[in-house]
Amino acid sequence: MTKRILGWMLVGGLALAACKKEPVPIPEPEPVPTKTQMLTKSWKADSLIVDGQNVTALFASARFTFRADNKYVFSTILGADSGAWAFANSETQIVLDPGPDQEIWNIETISASLLRVNASDPDGTLRAQFSPAP
Repeated sequence: MTKRILGWMLVGGLALAACKKEPVPIPEPEPVPTKTQMLTKSWKADSLIVDGQNVTALFASARFTFRADNKYVFSTILGADSGAWAFANSETQIVLDPGPDQEIWNIETISASLLRVNASDPDGTLRAQFSPAP
C-alpha cells in the first residue's frame, strides 16, 4: 500500500513539475514626471519667510498656480496677479516674468508633493515651501 501511495505521489510530483507556468508579467515602471508636470498645479504656502520674517499666516489663503502654457496666477483674498514663468539654468530655477523686472526662484526641491524655493535680490530674500493646494 505504501509503495502504491509513494508511486502516485511520484507520478503527481512529475506531473506538476512538467506543467508549464505562465510567466508573471512585469508591470511597466511608472514614467518619471518632468519638472514641468510636477510644477504645473496650484500650490499653497506651508512656510514663507521674507527678509527673515515668517509671513506664512498672511498668505494662508493664497494660491500660486503654474500652468502648462507657462503662465502663472498668484491669488489672494485681495485679488490676483498673473504673468509668465519659465525654467532656467537646466531647470534649477523658475523665472517669474522673464525680462528686466524678472524674479528668479532657485529650486531646492521639486516633486509632485513639495516645492521648496529661495530667492535673493537687492529688494530682499525669500525662502518658501509649498504643497499642492486642495
